[in-house]
Amino acid sequence: MWQGGTPQELTELAADLLAAVAERLPAVAADGPVPDGAAGAETGEDWSLDPAHLLYSLYERGGTPDSVARRVAEAAGAQVAVEAEEQPVPVPASASDDGAYAIPPLAELADLLGRPEVTEARRARLAAPARALATMVDALGATGCLFRRGDAYGLTPLGGTVLRHVLLSGGVAAPDAAEAAAWDARTTTAAVRRWPPAVAAAALAAWAEHRGGGDAEWAPLLAALAGERDAGHRGPALLGAVSALDHAGVPNGVLRSALTDPVLGAHALRVLRARGEDADAAAVPLESRALLLAEELEERRLADRHTAAAEPGGAEGGGQAPRRLLGAFDAAAADWPRGGAALVAGLARAAPGSVGGVLSALRGHHPDTAVADAAAHELKELGRRRGHRH
Repeated sequence: MWQGGTPQELTELAADLLAAVAERLPAVAADGPVPDGAAGAETGEDWSLDPAHLLYSLYERGGTPDSVARRVAEAAGAQVAVEAEEQPVPVPASASDDGAYAIPPLAELADLLGRPEVTEARRARLAAPARALATMVDALGATGCLFRRGDAYGLTPLGGTVLRHVLLSGGVAAPDAAEAAAWDARTTTAAVRRWPPAVAAAALAAWAEHRGGGDAEWAPLLAALAGERDAGHRGPALLGAVSALDHAGVPNGVLRSALTDPVLGAHALRVLRARGEDADAAAVPLESRALLLAEELEERRLADRHTAAAEPGGAEGGGQAPRRLLGAFDAAAADWPRGGAALVAGLARAAPGSVGGVLSALRGHHPDTAVADAAAHELKELGRRRGHRH
């Protein structure tokens, strides 16, 4: 087969070999390999990672490299910052792919998790299952479908081809780059909303480049992204695609034309300013500013919860004040027309499906009673509207 088989026959053979290896490997859990599938019996933690889910998670990332330690931390319930979850991991050139695994030092682990508050105790708890996961990766890597360099691991080109074959054989949509580049603009933006930002950026850039790569080619993509609001996709649902704009290399002229858009305006302003470009903030509609703020405030709310949970005796969602959220909200309210209570109303209008957690935190913790009362009112209104829809 290796000497005379067709590419399709070789792919099928590689898929059979990968499946055979994966079926023999035990799941990894809190205490290491668990052949009987009973995860974490000694520690009381209830989680496990099996080879099939590991492989699929890599394909779902668009083949971008992942971190052994971060993957274990996610499975174990350790808090990973939203912006760090799907970030590609740099692959060191000097690390051997068959060397003994060592969990990254604390500072590097904190960067991988996006959590500067991660403790040495947490790192120590993750060390054993991380070594077990690295052993699983190395065993799968013997098929030629995976690689590992230190803490970084990912799919080889063969692995990407094999997993795409497996998914297509199971009736799962798995478009390749050529198929995605041939979609229309609306289909493309609807798809990349669900993709990791790095993969979304590459797909948007490939789509535009396939048609010429200029302003005229990018304009329909941004128009389609803006049109996603009509389908109800607001707030974090847009984040994956919109946050990819800078990395995708959208021309400045197209971004300037988007400044007045009620969905993309604030995101376009942020990208332009990050590039050192002058841009008129007054041109950005309040609705777009509120949409971006809703995303940023939700990230800070989650960071506050994770910090509280990491403290001794802390509990997720405990009663202490969310300092990051309150500080960011007050900074935004200082520049918002008619102040904090009006900003609360703007957030509820801009991102009704995703701002509930922020409103609840403001209701319970903001010292200004006008803001707390406004948050309580908007929460009641959101609940009433959801009840009517049901």
